[in-house]
Amino acid sequence: MESEPQLLRCYRRFDRLWFNDELPHDILIYYDAIGRSYGDCQQLEGGGAWSRTEAGEFIIRVNPSVRGWKAQREWVVLHEMAHIKLYPGTNHGKRFQAEMLRLATVGAFKSIW
Repeated sequence: MESEPQLLRCYRRFDRLWFNDELPHDILIYYDAIGRSYGDCQQLEGGGAWSRTEAGEFIIRVNPSVRGWKAQREWVVLHEMAHIKLYPGTNHGKRFQAEMLRLATVGAFKSIW
């Protein structure tokens, strides 16, 4: 399986802009129906999910329903990237909320939220 080019470009751009190019570069990111369980996967209501393979590679799955909605698609990617940055233990608790606030403060959500 290969990454969806549109999503991968988004991930790489956001990594450079908002995460100091510190997130994993060997990410797999693609459109997939959300709702199945993938081991370490964290299911989200916002249209995406992340998981980590046994080999340590991260996967981001984006619900195809956001494919035509640039703002929502980008919000989902940023949300999943925040989870990956905080791995392990990346629920929606205080650390996650602080990271989302950091992203908002530096302008990551401008024009998408």
